[in-house]
Amino acid sequence: MGRGSLIITVYPNFTERVKDTILETFQQSDKFRILVSDGIILDYGFMERLRRMNVFMQRILTSHQLVRIMADDNPMDSCLVIRSRILDDWGMENTNYFLDTLPLWPSQKGARIFLFLIGRPSPVVRMNHTMGIAFYPEGEAGERVKWEETAPRQGRLLNRWEK
Repeated sequence: MGRGSLIITVYPNFTERVKDTILETFQQSDKFRILVSDGIILDYGFMERLRRMNVFMQRILTSHQLVRIMADDNPMDSCLVIRSRILDDWGMENTNYFLDTLPLWPSQKGARIFLFLIGRPSPVVRMNHTMGIAFYPEGEAGERVKWEETAPRQGRLLNRWEK
């Protein structure tokens, strides 16, 4: 199988700019797949533009469903559009499992994989090593926005006998 690629981009909102980026990215693909999480609304105009392309679309409800698609489906270029808070709803263990297996998908299937993460990821998600390769959006004026890394909460050791 050929060598694939993984590109992760984080956007604050699912705007027309993101939709245009998706369409431009897959303009040259013979066929591609869009996997969309809960919390992402696809408007009529965007759907109409997709209709002109050879695209397979599927709603993703659980992390297990997504990992199953990654493992079992035919290789093809894929676009994942996932709302950041959905990753939190999946739980830390499931989210980390998904993010850890995500880089294996392109190399095993030989396909281009684009993950568009919508909304600011939680510190747990940002700390996953796979997110170290993510691109973060530019601001409205074109400046690069840096979402600072937040250290995980550390429990304080309390000595109950000290006053």
